[in-house]
Amino acid sequence: MNADTSSNVFLLKRSIDLSLLRQGFHIPPEFHALVYAALERELHHGESCDIQLMVEGKVFQVRMNNIDFDRNKYPTHPDLLQVRYSESSAIAKHLQAIFSKAYKWLRAERERVGQRRKIVLPKDLSDVVVLWASPVPGTFVLECLPAQEMAVEAEIKVQDELAFEIFEPREDKKASIKTSLRMQHVRQLDRSIGESLKRLYDYRCQMTGERIGEPYGRECIVEAHHIEYFTQSMNNDTQNIIILSPTFHRIVHRYNPRFDRDGLCFEFANGVREAVRLDKHLRI
Repeated sequence: MNADTSSNVFLLKRSIDLSLLRQGFHIPPEFHALVYAALERELHHGESCDIQLMVEGKVFQVRMNNIDFDRNKYPTHPDLLQVRYSESSAIAKHLQAIFSKAYKWLRAERERVGQRRKIVLPKDLSDVVVLWASPVPGTFVLECLPAQEMAVEAEIKVQDELAFEIFEPREDKKASIKTSLRMQHVRQLDRSIGESLKRLYDYRCQMTGERIGEPYGRECIVEAHHIEYFTQSMNNDTQNIIILSPTFHRIVHRYNPRFDRDGLCFEFANGVREAVRLDKHLRI
């Protein structure tokens, strides 16, 4: 299941840190509904359940918690959905072994700087995990991606941004086998993140609120746009992606407006400002 994620649903991409290697990780609020669909049940505030987490072909039982924080004190705070395990658990030891070099560096750095300082991994150790919901209810896949697996900047930066964003995954016969596989992996992950965000917005354009193509079939047509162009930033995190209709997507690439993150709007050179109408993830 780890090798082929085509039938899985994207939920999370994040760099490793000591917390993930020892205790667990949080799932972004924008994808909680996809988690509950995969569980075939909703976890209410303070509830938890056992889930199966597959890591490199091995299956571990862990807990998923909807953390019971004080709702009276934080009435507008979104739910905190967490995958949790103990430092002595088999899965923690398994992850520490997979990322042994980075784990050793993180422990040494934590000892050096203390608990209050934030630790940033060097680029060559910036390994990544990706969480997917599998087709099997209650079973999730944690994919482990060493830093070098994502190192395809040179190949990507020569591509046209719009062509990259609307690509259909296919074999790149012009590249070496190794580069082709890595490029395909990056493209598939990028596409999967966009597909999960499309589900979040019910296939509506975040700028217009429209569901393009609705009269003609079941699946509406929207596209995932990288606010900071991915071919330059290599940033395919959810905070850098906005869901647009094909028409608005072409307008953005034609006129290259500035995106005002504070105001959540595109600012065009002629002074026109177009505000985001639907937002469930950019300000979370």
